[in-house]
Amino acid sequence: MIVALLDTGCRVGELLALRWSDVRDDTIVLPAENAKTACTRSVPILSRLRAVLDSRRADPAGQAFGTDRFVFGNEVGERINRVRHAWDNACRRAGIEDLNIHDLRREFGSRLLEAGAGLHDVSYWLGHTNVATTSPTFGRASSACAARPPCSRDRRVDNQLTNGDSEEASEAGGLTAPTPSGCLM
Repeated sequence: MIVALLDTGCRVGELLALRWSDVRDDTIVLPAENAKTACTRSVPILSRLRAVLDSRRADPAGQAFGTDRFVFGNEVGERINRVRHAWDNACRRAGIEDLNIHDLRREFGSRLLEAGAGLHDVSYWLGHTNVATTSPTFGRASSACAARPPCSRDRRVDNQLTNGDSEEASEAGGLTAPTPSGCLM
């Protein structure tokens, strides 16, 4: 789940509600009923996340989960309602203090900005219905970012998100973000 949070910027609840029917070849479709904003949105699957999804695709007996099973469920695909205890234990074992699971979502947004995305793009990828929701956290983006046209994630942006490769990602400007269907951004 940590890789999914870092690579998608999804909310924890969106990932816990994710079913295999929502996972396409190269995209995760977050249904409106599972999104905080009640808007359906699509999120690309990076190669690192693809590997995680592939490793979770089967039950302990090696049988592929049905489309109604939960991607980040228990070992038999049943829904897990909370991950807070597991997160706290993992951080404690790793000696990490003051790291909230929501910080992984913020990291995703920060990496998008470093890759050349504008504030409106970060808002879209985080599933915010209004850029004003994004501004308090990411509003210190440079004026150069604000002057760029919107960008969607491509290979260079993906490299920045997965590897922190800002040199390669800084060349990623000039792309266009998808228009969310049925939701105003």
